[in-house]
Amino acid sequence: MLVAGTSLQISPVRFHAAFSHSGAIRDLVWAHTGVLMTQFQYVGACNALHSVDARLARWLLHIHDRIHGDTLPVTQEELSILLGVRRTTVTQVVHKLRMSRAIRSNRRGLIEIDRPRLEAAACDCYKAMCRRIDRIVSPPERRPHSHAAPGAQIPRE
Repeated sequence: MLVAGTSLQISPVRFHAAFSHSGAIRDLVWAHTGVLMTQFQYVGACNALHSVDARLARWLLHIHDRIHGDTLPVTQEELSILLGVRRTTVTQVVHKLRMSRAIRSNRRGLIEIDRPRLEAAACDCYKAMCRRIDRIVSPPERRPHSHAAPGAQIPRE
């Protein structure tokens, strides 16, 4: 866990029993598995294709998506681990993002973001990954029509 929050724990035996008896729990587990696989695929491709600058912006956006507020409690050391680069590289990239006013940071490990500027600094992987994840977790009846299966009937209003 990178950012503090609340978590719950269940024994493997109880979880397996709940998984076996509840279609809703199975659906959630399979959706979560799909989201994780999507993230692995995009992060792997992104690591191979894009600059550290764009990747750091993407990671900050992902963290922002999961917390409340625009201040991210993450240190440069933690970011260096996420990105697989030296901390000095993160320091240089943070400086660039500060100069572009996409972020403000302090020595206490808090990064305040300007989301529109940070989105402009991120690679296209962020938005592509979000669109794909939305298709995985959205119920079929709430998906945009463009995501309908080929030949599927789209009800008219």
